[in-house]
Amino acid sequence: MIKSHQQQIDLRLPRIGIIRKGAPKPQKGPGRDLDYFRLDRADPVVAAAWNDTLGPEPKSISGILPYADPAENLSIWDELWQGPRLLWRGDGERLHIKLDGNAYVRYAPGEGPPQPAAAGEKVGKGKVARLSRLRLLLPQLRIAGIFEIMSSSAIDADELWSNLMWIRSTVATLQAAPVTVFRAARQFNVPQADGKTMVVTKHMLHLMLDGRYLDALLPTQGTPAQLAPVQTAVALPSGQSGLLSDDDEAPDEGEYEDTPAIDPVAAFVATAETLPGVEAVNFANGRLTAWVNYVTADSYDPAHGEFLTQVLDRYCSAVADNGHTHTKADAEKARADYQTGLAALNDEQDDLFGAEYDARQEEVKADLATAQGKAN
Repeated sequence: MIKSHQQQIDLRLPRIGIIRKGAPKPQKGPGRDLDYFRLDRADPVVAAAWNDTLGPEPKSISGILPYADPAENLSIWDELWQGPRLLWRGDGERLHIKLDGNAYVRYAPGEGPPQPAAAGEKVGKGKVARLSRLRLLLPQLRIAGIFEIMSSSAIDADELWSNLMWIRSTVATLQAAPVTVFRAARQFNVPQADGKTMVVTKHMLHLMLDGRYLDALLPTQGTPAQLAPVQTAVALPSGQSGLLSDDDEAPDEGEYEDTPAIDPVAAFVATAETLPGVEAVNFANGRLTAWVNYVTADSYDPAHGEFLTQVLDRYCSAVADNGHTHTKADAEKARADYQTGLAALNDEQDDLFGAEYDARQEEVKADLATAQGKAN
């Protein structure tokens, strides 16, 4: 028997599923934020049990914590990735793991070299992400194994750790403590380079003791515990929007998936998807993001967002008139309109399509209302 294995008494279960907050990534930019949990990288048997028990889009997940040690249940590291490789992992002050050539060097706590960059900072073409991995057992699935809920948001990391510390102060041991993790919408006022503020809604993570456990703590029988109230608006100081970096696809060992901060293109797409003209046209997953990048030549400026919305409306009108078929010619015309319009805007002219845009919005709203009336 290998000596180190004889001395190893820690209990471990296999990881059988990754749970994510965001949609799969399109070709460019992050996946859009979801208001539910998405199962990823799971065996078909595990996925079937997930769908049968929780449904395909659960907004909360109840399970039990597998370990007594808080850091085993919730690991939080600053990490830098390049391609499929983890370059280094640190605790915010010193490195824990570092890639040296083709091998990893592991350091004892507090003995590694200083961490070269903080979470949210860019290093070359990459960015340091604060990755949290919350581990849960889901016994209701009747499959023994660990599910990891992943996030690359520093705000999620702080919130989950604070929640876990409260739970630890309430229960005798964290191991087998029944908990519920859920999503809650939260608005952030993010300062932009042009001095304006962009309001961004993110569905953040929260952890609480399972409601049935809380009921048992009450001195008298009462109303089942409700999800804790969540702050609805937070203003972020200038330069700290990187805290919102979301785990559309958080990296993991042996895999690299970019974890950008708030992406102006993603913010535009999220708003544009709610417009009547866009709703009336079928944009496949990621196609609207690709459209924005094509029309703006990969140089979208939020200051021109209103004008790009007008160009998009004209494009949607052309697609609708063409039997809801997207064509290269329409996309090229939209690109030409955008470039021409920017030149006009730079010459301090008013927007080119203002009156037409307003009239088109009213027409599309009326068409949608008629269609919904017929459906009912």
